[in-house]
Amino acid sequence: MVRRLAPHPQIAPAFAVWIVAVILVLFPTISVANMLTRHLSAPVLAASVAAETVLAAIQLAVLFASHRFQTLRSAVSALVAQAVLVYAPFLWAHQHWVGTPYYLSASALLLLPAPAGRIVFACVVVTFTATETLVQHDLYLGYYYFVSVLGFGLAIFGLSRLADIVKELHDTRAELADLAVSRERLRFARDLHDLLSYSLSAISLTGELAYRLIDSQPAAAKRELDSVLTLSRQALTDVRAVANSYRHMSLATESAGAQAVLSAADIQVNADVAVLDGIAAPTDAVLATVLREAVTNVLRHSDASRCEIRGFVAGGEYRLIVANNGVRATGQSKPQNQPGSQSGSKPGSGSQRGSQSASGAQGAESGPRTGQPDQGGTGHDNLSERLEVLHGRLDTRIRGDGWFQLTARVPLDVRKPSAAA
Repeated sequence: MVRRLAPHPQIAPAFAVWIVAVILVLFPTISVANMLTRHLSAPVLAASVAAETVLAAIQLAVLFASHRFQTLRSAVSALVAQAVLVYAPFLWAHQHWVGTPYYLSASALLLLPAPAGRIVFACVVVTFTATETLVQHDLYLGYYYFVSVLGFGLAIFGLSRLADIVKELHDTRAELADLAVSRERLRFARDLHDLLSYSLSAISLTGELAYRLIDSQPAAAKRELDSVLTLSRQALTDVRAVANSYRHMSLATESAGAQAVLSAADIQVNADVAVLDGIAAPTDAVLATVLREAVTNVLRHSDASRCEIRGFVAGGEYRLIVANNGVRATGQSKPQNQPGSQSGSKPGSGSQRGSQSASGAQGAESGPRTGQPDQGGTGHDNLSERLEVLHGRLDTRIRGDGWFQLTARVPLDVRKPSAAA
């Protein structure tokens, strides 16, 4: 029932076209009715009605099949045919011929390029007015036909173009709807990557640590498992937030979480992140997302033992810098050890941290590494797109001291920073 009552997607352009078509059909009936009152002979009346009918048919063809008149040759052919039908009936109907010359003037504007169409339009107005004035010997009728040809010609041209504009608008709206769907799909994929990569990497790392502690330090293992539950709940919340396109992410919260996760991975963290008072929510969320993705890359794609996180205002923009010393030489891969394969490895040690790859955070990663995020992924592209919306940019480089550094810059009004996170 709802489907039957819903408007057809093409009803608007079709409605506009058919309104113009009805008007085009009604115009000749007025001319025919006028000639019927003049008591013309049957042959003359029949020829005049035939001329009016063919004129209207050509105009309807221009309306419904405009694609057939795209070439100059077809356009000129249609105009010549209409010109013959407008002027030839004077030969047999003389002063009784009323005609519909505004079809010809309107077609000139519709079918010909702008300069030529305007010239032909003016010629039709002048020549038909002059012909009627000479035939009728009446200046008043001449003025009447001048106004009719000029006004009705412009009206038909405007209505026909309006129908085309309605159709173009409808097609544009359909394209915009498809584009909106595509953008929403990209947003969903981007947000899943940016939000879940961090959570899943942290879950993998913490789960491996709990696995190694379960025999020697059950209490510590239980604490790590509690952390896994917390992280998994956060991941579930993130998924729901993505589905609802509604997220509350803050740089302060992400900074604290990043330090905790990196410390759990036995990475020494030096963090100094200035949190701005009154910062716009979109800017805060984007900076938080950049930090989350940067920390994920440190965990998954580096052998870092030290990491620096700095956020500050400089030159009218907020700069977030994440650097680590875990750059790998080209061709070097992270060790692919199974949990528990290194007996005697100390929980929280570098060997234990390096083996996290087998638990999922790095299990699918192999091949050359340079310390940058995975070049086959979409993390940096996603972050760059987010920053570009705020007229910001993302830069990555390997510093002179061998550290890999990611820098996000977002322009904003300089605000006094609060206490560092």
